This record gives sequence, structure tokens and C-alpha cells, in this order.
Amino acid sequence: MDLRKTLWCWFSKELSKDQIEKFNFSRILCFEPEKRRDDAAEFVADIFRCLNNFVFDDDVNHVAMPAVAAGNQRASIIKITEAIIEAATFWLQRGLPLQSIKLVEINEQKAEDLRKVFANYKAQESFDINTGAKSDRPKIEQLAPAAAHQAESVSLPFAPGPASTSRSITATEPVSIIKPAPAPVATEQFDIFISYAHKNKDHVRYFIETLRQKNPSLRIFYDSDSIPKGGQWLKEISRCIDKSKKVLVFLSKEFDESPACWDEFQCAKVRQNRTGKNIIMNIYLLDHPELPTMFEIFNWIDCREADKQKLEGAIADVINSLEN
Repeated sequence: MDLRKTLWCWFSKELSKDQIEKFNFSRILCFEPEKRRDDAAEFVADIFRCLNNFVFDDDVNHVAMPAVAAGNQRASIIKITEAIIEAATFWLQRGLPLQSIKLVEINEQKAEDLRKVFANYKAQESFDINTGAKSDRPKIEQLAPAAAHQAESVSLPFAPGPASTSRSITATEPVSIIKPAPAPVATEQFDIFISYAHKNKDHVRYFIETLRQKNPSLRIFYDSDSIPKGGQWLKEISRCIDKSKKVLVFLSKEFDESPACWDEFQCAKVRQNRTGKNIIMNIYLLDHPELPTMFEIFNWIDCREADKQKLEGAIADVINSLEN
């Protein structure tokens, strides 16, 4: 699968049996960003956007990676590892169906730096297994001491949930972490969460205004721009999606090219996977010949090219979906 134009990555075919036995992995996810980032840790967010496309398969549920950008790009391995732990914890808690994530480091000094990062997380004491997170940092409990070239195991005790399973993130030289249970299902406060590209705002505004005329009582989360960008943005967006009955996605080339739109879509996708409910509704707003398969596998209503008659016709489908 080739997603280099949108997410700078491609996913290989399965290796041969002999290659799998030799290398101990079955596929390669190659990340090829077109340009350098001012903050190398931003690469981590891009990598998890890539992973979100490929791990919803029982045969693809263990991932190994280096501390990305900490080699020739000379990014701080500490900052990169912190970013990986934060991203892994967030997505696994949301319901990303991975059994393990492994950080692989062959340099002894850098491996020691990895241990220090995990030790810092352990010291935070920021998660109560009965009541949930006390802050954004997880508590890490060491299960076994580390020795040179041996595994150091630490666990993340997360509040149990109905879909809780015992999974792990591992960081290697290696370090293993039990997968956090899925986040508790939020009380629904919105009927619809609107996910769209800002460049398409005029078309989307017309749809919402018409929808409200048909049903003024609908509770709609419309403008994610009202949430300040930064480290908390994705968490706040995820909470809002968890509080919505439906996520209405307006597909277009501009949507595909927006990292923020991808994040919103993937938060909705992991929630749909976690709950088994049909949460996502796609409105195909503007034609995009290279629309990724990830979007096409969900049902969509064809309203190209922002045809007002088609948009008005889609409103009945949206309202009916809320009643079923």
C-alpha cells in the first residue's frame, strides 16, 4: 500500500517464509517524509498516523521501530522516546488494536538514555488504577530489574474497562509496558461531530445551516479550530468525538492533505472499532481521484461536487442515522 503522497509512508507485501525466519518480522512500514521538521518529535505523530492505517488486522499487531530521527538527524533520543511513549499511550488507550510496540536501540549509551526516560515515567505516580489518570503522564511500575543487554520490564496499570486486555508496548534494549485499557466511554453530549478541511468551510457551513433548519435541536460540534493547537489538542478532539453519536466526515483532497483531519478520522475509527458501533458517516464533498482506501472502505454519501441538492438530500440520511 502506497501512502507517500499523503502520509509519507508505504507498506510492503508480506515477506517470504525464509525472510521472516531470518529477520523476525513479516512486513516493512517505510516512513519517507519529504522534508525535515523543526521539531523532530513531530515525526512521531506522523508515524502513528501511518500505523493507524495498517494495524486493524489480526496479522499486523506487533510493531518494532527505532527511536526515530535520533540517528543521523541527531534529534534528542530522550525527546523522541518521550514523544513515542506519549503517542503510544494515547492511541492504545483509545483502542488501537496492537499487541506490542518495541523500541529497538543497539547503541549502549542510547539504550541507557531510554531506561532513564522510562524511569522518569515510573516516578510520576500519575495514574490511579481505580480512578484513572491524575495527569497526562502514566504511572510506570517496574516488574524486574535491568541488566546490560537484558530486558527491563515495566507496567502501566490503567483503569480496567469492558474491553480491557493484557497487551504490551515494549522498548528494546528492550523495555515492555502493559497496554492501557481502552478509555472509558464518555457520556454523549453531541449528536454530531463535524470533521472537515478548513478550505471547504463554505460548503460545510451551508450543510450545517440547512441541517439545523431541518432539526434545530441537534447538538453539533462544528469547529475544532475553537480548541487551541498544541499538545492537548488531539486529546481534546478525542474527548469530543467520544461524546458524539456520529462523526460526519466531509471528504475532499483538502481533507486528505490535512494532518488534523487525519487525526480526527482516526480517532473516530478507533472508537468505532472499540465500540462496534457505526459512528462514521462520510460525505464525499469534492472529487479526489487519489482518495486513500482508508476512507473508501467506509460507506459514503456522494455529494460531489458540493452539489447543494445532493447535500440537502444527505441530511435525511444523517437524521435517520441518529434515530436508529
